[in-house]
Amino acid sequence: LPSAIDSVLCQTLTDWNLIVVIDGSEDATEEIAMSYAGRDRRIRVIKQTRRGANLARIRGLSEIGNETTKIAFLDADDVYEPHALDLLSRTLEQNPRASAAHGLARYIYGHVMPIRESEAERVGRHRWGLRGILPTQIPASEHTTFANLAFYNVIHTFGQVLIRTEALEKVGGLDPTWPMVADWELWIRLSRAGYIAFVDSVVLNYRRHENNMSNHWQLLWNESWKLRRSLIFSSQLSSRERYIMWTAAAYYPILTFLRLAADSARQRRFADACTYLKHFAASYYRMARWVTTARG
Repeated sequence: LPSAIDSVLCQTLTDWNLIVVIDGSEDATEEIAMSYAGRDRRIRVIKQTRRGANLARIRGLSEIGNETTKIAFLDADDVYEPHALDLLSRTLEQNPRASAAHGLARYIYGHVMPIRESEAERVGRHRWGLRGILPTQIPASEHTTFANLAFYNVIHTFGQVLIRTEALEKVGGLDPTWPMVADWELWIRLSRAGYIAFVDSVVLNYRRHENNMSNHWQLLWNESWKLRRSLIFSSQLSSRERYIMWTAAAYYPILTFLRLAADSARQRRFADACTYLKHFAASYYRMARWVTTARG
């Protein structure tokens, strides 16, 4: 937590307010947060019984004032780059039709030690989209749209994004029913209200460790496919949007698992290659069941 709060205090943009939600923590987290609030009037601390990260964000959102025009959600594990809020805020001002703005993340371990260098940046920068019926990587000069997010979540974590409060209210805020993929589900809804402006710069250091929710890979994978299915068959999406979701779901295993299996085989990591091929097959098995259920 101290690193996260310090990264907010170090922002080149100084016109901000920070709400720290203590989600039932039993360690020194509350004491640490209160010490910061005692030194800076822009920081406020609220407490709740442990309800999970997504409900903590919803609680924090309920505490903001009516004068708030932009909002960001920063997890306690993550650390802003000093220019993050200023850069994202200026990007939103330069893109009045955008619902939000996002930059890139960098993986770190421990305090600020970079790991898996350039991996997170590459995923965020090399976004897939559709040209006709074929997938294609879009250039970094283009913004992030519904068609890009239909493939997979190219925005690693909440802290990479600055959201217009008006757009967040328009799409209904955060959805508590998707605890593992709450960010991806929100980006998809926001992208339907207006594109998400992309800035090709690292704005956040994303700390990876064994307690990261995203490390619960199987649970995350299952909920991701449940979200895909709900969108493909959603009456709230247009026929074109449902087509994009279905096409992206069909290409996703090829662009991810099949490519990873081929890379692993070339590196003679055959066990990894077999695992990726299993996920590849399981993905299409899920989609075949969707079709059977829909026809039935």
